[in-house]
Amino acid sequence: MAVKTILVMDPDEDIGQFLGFILEKAGYKVTVTTSLREGIKILTDSHFDLIITESFAQTRVLAFDPAFLRELRAVAGSTPIILCSTYVDGWGPRAGDYGLSETLPKPFDIDDLLRKVGKTLGVDKSGDDDDRAREEQADSET
Repeated sequence: MAVKTILVMDPDEDIGQFLGFILEKAGYKVTVTTSLREGIKILTDSHFDLIITESFAQTRVLAFDPAFLRELRAVAGSTPIILCSTYVDGWGPRAGDYGLSETLPKPFDIDDLLRKVGKTLGVDKSGDDDDRAREEQADSET
């Protein structure tokens, strides 16, 4: 099975790198950018299985502006998009709004992130840790 590729777009470099680290540890190939413009350029040159993005170009506090998603969707085509943002916590967009596959409120739970990524990509990684623990247990008994 081919490794799934993910484009992470977050203006906060630390958060983008953290997301990239977590997703790479889970077995995905990840590209991280802090710029909507750079992300769009990357998408015109490369294919990704998933995009995880923060809400870019928000001009009003407590009001979600989906303009950046329309621009992103125009380039991304049918690639699934997960919006990972404080804008999805209670009063913002929901999965399905603006062509989103999932939403993930910040701050996020790592297990929730991995579950939503796996669900969106059709990859079940839920038993990986249990399988690894059983293998280590069996090795230690021999």
